[in-house]
Amino acid sequence: MTTDEPQQIYLSRIKRKLGGGLKGLSYIGMIEPGYYNVIYDESGEKRKNVVSWHGHFLVWGISRKDLQRHLKTIKARFAPIMPSLCAVHQKAIEPGQFGYKLWYILKSPCKEYSIGKHRTPDERTGLARFKQNSRQIRPGIRVKLFNLMRDLYLDQLSMAGEEGRELLTRIKYESLREYRMENGRDDRRP
Repeated sequence: MTTDEPQQIYLSRIKRKLGGGLKGLSYIGMIEPGYYNVIYDESGEKRKNVVSWHGHFLVWGISRKDLQRHLKTIKARFAPIMPSLCAVHQKAIEPGQFGYKLWYILKSPCKEYSIGKHRTPDERTGLARFKQNSRQIRPGIRVKLFNLMRDLYLDQLSMAGEEGRELLTRIKYESLREYRMENGRDDRRP
């Protein structure tokens, strides 16, 4: 997590952490900033205006059971933004939804989030309960994220592993070809 103030974002650290969790999987995806205008830390103190850098990935070539096992180890390595929330989510892509899921991975942020504290604690544990809320991103927040991401490019935010590496190399080559030609860069195949 970072503040929402313009700063250098160390993508290599984020990629190293996410890539370590996804090691051994074939995947392709993007890193995205999730803007939280309010969260609570472990001690119940309110924090404002933080950005949670996270990834959205398409994973293939693994059975549901093996993926569940792998995700269990990822959940043990990654702390959720709040103790009562989950750090890792997974969904099978329904027939006819692949294009939508691909768009979702590539989209710019379109929601902002907050984490609200329930008035009553959990009946079983006595611990505070929290709920994540979302709404459409406001124009001022969009500007804050633009300023935070102004030096980041889509190809820098992308990640891939195993069989996804060659796919990502081809995607980057094709998508940057026109740019390279216009800027006098060598256009040899990767």
